[in-house]
Amino acid sequence: MEFVRPVGLDSAKIDADLEFLSSCLLEAIRNAPEAELLRAVREQRQPPGLVGVQVWRSLALYFVLINMAEENAAAQGRRAAEAAGKSAGFATWRGVFEEWRAAGIGASEAVRLLEAVAVQPVLTAHPTEARRTSIVQHHREIYLKLVQLENNMWTPAERGALRTELVGALERTWRTGGIYHERPAVEAELRGAIHYLKGVFPAAMQWVDQRMLQAWNWAGFGVETQPSFSVLPRVSLGLWTGGDRDGHPGVTHATTAATLLELRQQALTLVSESLLRLAERLSLSADVCPAPLSLVQRLGTLRETSARSPAWKNSSEPWRQYVNYLGLRLPSAQGIGPDRYRTSQALLDDLQVLRDALVEVGLLRIAEQEVEPVHRLVQLVGFHLAQLDLRQNSAYYARSLGQLAVAAGHADPSQLSTPERIAFLRSELRTTRPFSVSPQAAGPEAAEAVASLRVFAEHLAEWGPAGLGPLIVSMTRDTGDLFTLLLLAREAGLWRLSDEGPWMPLEVTPLLETIDDLEVSPCVLECWLTEPFVKRSLRLSQTGPLPVQQVMVGYSDSNKDGGPLASIWSLRKAEQRLLETALECGVTLRFFHGRGGHIGRGAGPTGRFLRMLPAGSLAAGLRMTEQGETIAQKYANRVTATHQLEELCAGTARALMRHERPSAASLDSELWEAMVAASRQAYLEFVQAPGFPEFFRQVTPIDVLEHTRLGSRPARRTGQSSLQDLRAIPWNFAWSQSRCFLSGWFGLGTGLAAVEQLGPGAWSSLRQAVASDGTLRFVLGNACTVLQLADTGWVERYLACCQDAELRQRLGGSILSQLELTVSRVESLFGRSLAEQDPAVAEAMSRRRPGLDVLHELQLDQLRQWRVAGSDPGDPLLLSLLEGVNAIAAGLGTTG
Repeated sequence: MEFVRPVGLDSAKIDADLEFLSSCLLEAIRNAPEAELLRAVREQRQPPGLVGVQVWRSLALYFVLINMAEENAAAQGRRAAEAAGKSAGFATWRGVFEEWRAAGIGASEAVRLLEAVAVQPVLTAHPTEARRTSIVQHHREIYLKLVQLENNMWTPAERGALRTELVGALERTWRTGGIYHERPAVEAELRGAIHYLKGVFPAAMQWVDQRMLQAWNWAGFGVETQPSFSVLPRVSLGLWTGGDRDGHPGVTHATTAATLLELRQQALTLVSESLLRLAERLSLSADVCPAPLSLVQRLGTLRETSARSPAWKNSSEPWRQYVNYLGLRLPSAQGIGPDRYRTSQALLDDLQVLRDALVEVGLLRIAEQEVEPVHRLVQLVGFHLAQLDLRQNSAYYARSLGQLAVAAGHADPSQLSTPERIAFLRSELRTTRPFSVSPQAAGPEAAEAVASLRVFAEHLAEWGPAGLGPLIVSMTRDTGDLFTLLLLAREAGLWRLSDEGPWMPLEVTPLLETIDDLEVSPCVLECWLTEPFVKRSLRLSQTGPLPVQQVMVGYSDSNKDGGPLASIWSLRKAEQRLLETALECGVTLRFFHGRGGHIGRGAGPTGRFLRMLPAGSLAAGLRMTEQGETIAQKYANRVTATHQLEELCAGTARALMRHERPSAASLDSELWEAMVAASRQAYLEFVQAPGFPEFFRQVTPIDVLEHTRLGSRPARRTGQSSLQDLRAIPWNFAWSQSRCFLSGWFGLGTGLAAVEQLGPGAWSSLRQAVASDGTLRFVLGNACTVLQLADTGWVERYLACCQDAELRQRLGGSILSQLELTVSRVESLFGRSLAEQDPAVAEAMSRRRPGLDVLHELQLDQLRQWRVAGSDPGDPLLLSLLEGVNAIAAGLGTTG
């Protein structure tokens, strides 16, 4: 969750764009009574007392227009800064190279650092996008019209036509239903993900590359040492849609197989189209530009080994013929023919031949402008578009293996003691015979788990490992959970045999989510990495000086488990200890950060997040989830998508340099521990207090959220009505809707006060560390944002919904006192108010506050009516409440 921070806070630009967009919206709905409501909100005067679905939609759309005005101002501000010779902040390549030059880094060291950058954003389908796909598409059309109007070339008539089109788009949006009446299918979510994977990321990455090379020259590193296109920062794409089955009954082995096929088809179509365009543009005549021997020889080989000839056969244009033959060698999504490329690397090798041939005859510019973008595209999407991860819960895998073991005459391993269970699993890792030839007969979980893994086995046999992400075990408690997955993989035919014994060709990744699991994670990792089967698998499945083991860390459940401060500190400590454990075992770690879109789930500016990571944590690259509404917020518009990807790549490069040249001291660990212990105790006393579940259900609209259909996955893991079973997404969503945002700050004030009570020296150390300790800065920076989104007045109104006076006074009083304490301690630490510390958020909220006040008033009134009537899911009032959830989420810029 992050409000756009325009360079220089150009309020005048934002207000001008918002005035224009608002006038267009008022014209679109001029005959509706909601028009007067919008005028009142815009003018910050008492609105008419309207009710109805269109009230929600009108204000939701108004908030979207505010977001667009801010986003456009940010983009134009960055352009203006660059035009004036400024770096527009350290989140750009220019800013990074400027810092490197100041640090005395030369061109060769800069190239080495760039080559070490490897990032992979992973799109997930978690149910945090409140807007329908149709609505998102309409919003993009409106934004593009706004951007078009930035161009001064239009005549008054043309500008008038663009405005008319924008008004029409606004009217269509206003009249489009804002909520899902049925849960979207996985297939629909996949189509939405493919839009970004295919339609946004490739073009945005070309812009990022161009900006990097331009910044390189601007920094004066020298053309002779300019990074080659083949060693630009490595960027790849990941996906969970169709592979994430943790508590998701709609994702089956058939879903996963269909997803892999669709991804292949989309990638091959994209690559084929790029080769067709390249062939058209390389219309170089042999009479004017004869091909060198290297290209002629390779063209001859391609012609001799191809079963087909291109329809176009003009031999006087060998450059075009060469590219046409490359297109003929692309495989079909259904399988690889005898004369087709087996891997995308083979195509990259042939494109390299083409590029080198053009350079050889003096056509460097054509090589750079025409061939290198195609080469970079193939690097990005391969023949698979995105790596598909397969994630499942450890408890599900345990039931699956138990069914197989019992069917084979063994005891259920889950019923054994932990040492006995791990001993049994280890003994099974030494044999290649399966438990059963028919997992279907063992039980439903066993059948589905093995079938899903078999889909990956079949893909691996035909296409190799490209396109297959890690096998992620969520809620990993001990090493036995990982061994369990290995044995299920044996049943699916995933194992390979060597002279040394069986081994696993795909990555197995533990997902560590709770604070308790993070604390024991180094022991779990050591046990895993010292297992002979695992050591053999890592060595045989990888190349490089050291094998790489991926570990995923979760921000959501650790926050729900112990509060925001304990969560981040537990993650930071665990990452450092995991790095040390891996080093002792001769392994490099790659961290996969499961960040959500809410600050309570690890969100926040990417640059701030990267500064928090410990030294060594980027050595094998970085994976990071992009979830729910953050995908559209970051990537819906190409200019913004380019900025976000540049921030990710450049920020990673910057972090790598700072890891090698540490200059800032961190807060003493004893002070950290004192602060975290007090914070966690306060948080646990609150959520474990008698009556808390009832209190939570009454003072937040969680009962409404349980009826939302934001995504295909249910809101609860197993359907039980307990806090433990509730996913972190609706937990955060509920607190944000009631303007409390509890999961982003609760306990922080108590932790800061605990340090202050240690004496002035401790408090002084804490104040000094704010500027140098990346972890502390991440926590406090996020707190500054979320505390400004919280609103004490509305928190009190929602607390009044608790009908038990004693419960309201006890737990509601705790919220209010903690909120007051946290604001006062954070402001004291920074020496200024929250609004002065983060003026962008303060200004953003000032624009949204009048509309949000109307929505909260209406939500509370309808929530009371619905509950009095029995909270019937069939009550038409629920539809209005669901629209209200969307509208408030639009105003706050976040769901869960």
